[in-house]
Amino acid sequence: MPGQAPDRFTRCLSLLSLGMIAILAGCSGTSTSFTGNSLETLSDRKPKAGHERPILVELRFPALVSESAEIPLARSFTLRTGGAGATATGTIATQDSTASLSKSTYYALEFYAALSRHLPEGSIILSPYELRTNAQGLLVESHFDKDASPPALLTVEFLTLHAPGAKDVLEAKWVTFGDLITPLIVVRTAPENSPATDGLLAVSEPIIAPAGSARGMRVASDKISFTSYLNYGPAHLAAPRAQVVDGEAPAPGKVLRLPVEKLQMASESDNPSRKALQSAFSEVIKPHVSLVVALLNQLDETDALRPGLARWSRLYATTAPRDGAASARTQQLLAKVYQLEKKFLSKRAEKLYERVQDGDSGQIMRKLLQQEREVLAERRALANQQDLSFAATIGASVLSGVAAYKGENELSSVAQSAATLAGQSYTEAAALSARLAATFRTEFSAIYEGHHEYSVSAVKGEQAFVASTMAELRRKAKTYYDQNQKQAM
Repeated sequence: MPGQAPDRFTRCLSLLSLGMIAILAGCSGTSTSFTGNSLETLSDRKPKAGHERPILVELRFPALVSESAEIPLARSFTLRTGGAGATATGTIATQDSTASLSKSTYYALEFYAALSRHLPEGSIILSPYELRTNAQGLLVESHFDKDASPPALLTVEFLTLHAPGAKDVLEAKWVTFGDLITPLIVVRTAPENSPATDGLLAVSEPIIAPAGSARGMRVASDKISFTSYLNYGPAHLAAPRAQVVDGEAPAPGKVLRLPVEKLQMASESDNPSRKALQSAFSEVIKPHVSLVVALLNQLDETDALRPGLARWSRLYATTAPRDGAASARTQQLLAKVYQLEKKFLSKRAEKLYERVQDGDSGQIMRKLLQQEREVLAERRALANQQDLSFAATIGASVLSGVAAYKGENELSSVAQSAATLAGQSYTEAAALSARLAATFRTEFSAIYEGHHEYSVSAVKGEQAFVASTMAELRRKAKTYYDQNQKQAM
């Protein structure tokens, strides 16, 4: 109950977490600052002997949408982005929204890769989920792992947004199409690490209402997410002391509200290679990566991980240690089990990224982007020729499914060919989007339903554990923990 002293077991777990962190951390990050487009790298000093870094980032993102949630998702995307109409829930809006989510999944995995290049190896885990609907028709998250992940210093949500049925692909505010992306991000830590904001550190502009705004409902910071935004719109932080500041630099004790921009990736051709796409995405996403790294560098690993470890420890330490020796043994066992979970999840994240990039999903996505880039090239060519009224029509035909502008006798030869290409490309892109969503489902299922095995050990040279799912690993880790606890008694 609030106000009551914690029971002995809870106090013991809190003390255990202190010992665990001493075993896990070995060293902590150095302080740095966020400097716009410059990119800092996390301090990567070697941990002390026998010590390893904890999980630094848990990356969450919507990966799939169930059939029953497709129309609610289209409605939500349209309402939040001001698409072709607040009631646009027909075939075109649904296709646009489903395609948008598929592209967002691809870019979330690319964000994982871009962030990985600036953090120690194996320090990021993935937490994808499927969007479904509840009895009230609201969107809800269904995570592939039913059990909670081990704690990370930061939880980061990433999404790219697109306005269904936007009238003009170049003029619309929210576009993820061809070489254009509109990324959104939410960054939080344990509430204890930022009491004034209940743990919320940074969030993209539309998800949270600006300071002084009367709009939006009051929500606890741990409930502010993409899903809450899609369901309810911009929210106010319920924390009475929370201050929201606009800008690009993190401010201690305040929530940073980030501007949202439609970013254009560099392109040397309309048919970029996998490597070229990765490079172009990494370049435009630098400010977001730099923000996450800067926030990590502001956290002390010892203090920041303690609250999460105390809660996570309850999965294994179901009884309190009786004396100091038993407590030390428990700390060591919990630290080893934590590393088992971390290594399993980081290996699986690498496998998912490789499977998507090398498999059918990656090939379909790159072909889809090629089709979209061809349309954008024609749209820009019209704009350069000052054929702006027809250019807008071409943009509308791409995003609304209209095959081509009918008044061909009024069109220039360039506009006629562009209109034809727009109709053809939309048809081909819609088919590719449907294939992409189905392929993602197959590939995610293969990873999360136990089609691959991973061998992990807490410390090099010690017992290896082989598991294909997180639930299987946790069962084996619990047996290992219990057996070693009994031997120490």
